[in-house]
Amino acid sequence: MGLIFAIVPSRATWHGQVDALFARGVACAVRLWGRQPQNRAESPLARLATFSRENQSGGMLVMDPRKQMWMGSIGTWLHEHGYGNGNESWLLDAFHETDAVGVAKQLEGWFGLLVGHERDRTVTVITDAVGNCHLFMRRIGSLTAISNSSLLLAMLEEPSLDLLACQEFLEVGMVGETRTLFKTIEKLEGGSVYVLKDGEVEQRIRYWCPSQLVPNRYCDETAVEKLWESLTNASKRIHARYEKPVCDLTGGYDSRTLLAAFMSESVPVTTTVSGAPDHPDVRIAKRVASGLGVPCLHLEYREPYTWSRLERMVPLTDGECNLVEYAGIHEIHQHLLSYDVSINGSFGGLARGLWWEILGSASERKDAFPSRQLIQQRYLTQAIDRTLLAPSIAVDLFEHLAGWVDRVVEPVSQYPLTFQMDVANLALRIQRWQGRLASSTNRIHPCLSPFGLRSVLEVVLQTAAATRRHNRLIQHMLSRYAVVFTQIPLADGSLPQPISWRNWWKAMPDLRYLARRAIRKATSMAGLARTSALGSSREATIRISLWQDPDFRDLLDPRTMRSAPLCDEGRLARFLQQSQQTAFPYETLWQRLVSLEVTLQVFKRHGSVEEHRSVIASR
Repeated sequence: MGLIFAIVPSRATWHGQVDALFARGVACAVRLWGRQPQNRAESPLARLATFSRENQSGGMLVMDPRKQMWMGSIGTWLHEHGYGNGNESWLLDAFHETDAVGVAKQLEGWFGLLVGHERDRTVTVITDAVGNCHLFMRRIGSLTAISNSSLLLAMLEEPSLDLLACQEFLEVGMVGETRTLFKTIEKLEGGSVYVLKDGEVEQRIRYWCPSQLVPNRYCDETAVEKLWESLTNASKRIHARYEKPVCDLTGGYDSRTLLAAFMSESVPVTTTVSGAPDHPDVRIAKRVASGLGVPCLHLEYREPYTWSRLERMVPLTDGECNLVEYAGIHEIHQHLLSYDVSINGSFGGLARGLWWEILGSASERKDAFPSRQLIQQRYLTQAIDRTLLAPSIAVDLFEHLAGWVDRVVEPVSQYPLTFQMDVANLALRIQRWQGRLASSTNRIHPCLSPFGLRSVLEVVLQTAAATRRHNRLIQHMLSRYAVVFTQIPLADGSLPQPISWRNWWKAMPDLRYLARRAIRKATSMAGLARTSALGSSREATIRISLWQDPDFRDLLDPRTMRSAPLCDEGRLARFLQQSQQTAFPYETLWQRLVSLEVTLQVFKRHGSVEEHRSVIASR
């Protein structure tokens, strides 16, 4: 994906102001990324710069002086006629011959496109169907700035913190709807075409949304055939663009299903799994790879955690990820830079009825969606010290998040509850949480999930609930097309086979796994935190090692912290003091607070133009 940055001025904007703001943005990007632009273009219509990924791919910009058009692209795009990354000149021609909405409907992947038409003085911005490739926009005076980095847009001109977004991040680990950590910077919606004219958005057209689909369109064998066809076709198309893929492999269904699809098309793949040698995912992944004769890279986390290491994660994540967690992801992907693309199983849970159990017996009805149960049981599940935030800025996040879910499912409120749950998962867990991780990793090297391609996703979302429930769709598909993958147990001890009287005892999870799952479910249903008072031993080890870093101790001083105005002064000092002990109940909250502080420190050093403390104080 790399980085893209554009300034679109109005005709009335003074060119000196445009040039100065563009120069500032490029300079900030260079300081953040440590490298010069891969490509840049300047015209009366716009200023545009692109930067490559860490593996030196991406940063594409193509121009056609004859047509007076140009296009910048980020992420991974695939066209239904077989074109994809590397065919940007062809895609620019397609935009010349066909309207943007028509072309957008023929694309899939995780991507963002900026297309300039000098003759009619328009800039068109296109987001992928779900919005998994995050793009942002900011209005400054009479011009608009666009980038896939919200942090870079914040550095153009001092914004105030979005206090609601900060609370969302601290308590649930993601920022909701179109918000970012900074006010005036808006995340663009997925499945959309934005047309800018004279420096501002003139029109937004939604070219894809779930409400266009037909629930229960595919059932039983038809659904199995459709899903397998779409997955294998996706595997072929990805391999046509990326000859050397590396596939995540765990002890679950999703990664195994994708490996089956790639191998059925004779795509040479390497698999990878991360974690301790005795972790069930690692043991099962190695067994699957060995049984199938494919290479399996077992990668472990070894790099020590320091303040400077967390700082290096900020340009990748814009500070909207838990930097402690993402540092581990970054370490793993550094070992995979020699591969063309990293394949993961995200979106796969939708094929297995992700979180439908919350719906209970009402799942097939068209009742009011249980937004509050979803938030309580799946999002507000970590131990949170609700006295940490300053009372003057804290909101009732439970009601706020439930309202977000209500707004998401309102367009499909007449659909079955299972379909509404799919839509809620797309908007919250997948687009906002997983999409942030994918957008960050795409700045390292290309990453993609075939389950996330529109051609596959539409089959999944239109498959009947009875066919998907209890993993039946995937079980029947593997049993029919890739039976060898059903002979090796999953991490829970069960075989991924349809249950019958002949194999019911093999298809059941291990009793110890069932007991642990029942305890977790009962805890979640009761609205209790999953995080124990001691947290995990690995998390505690990371936290204590960070406190031993002199830079960390100096910069996490409650008297000088950039995030301190968000918090109750006395409680913040006690919270940080308690976090230096081995036993600490707020592990995840602590990691997110550290992530926010590291982000604001990086912002101060690379882009701040005035103290944001005073901005918060004047709210």
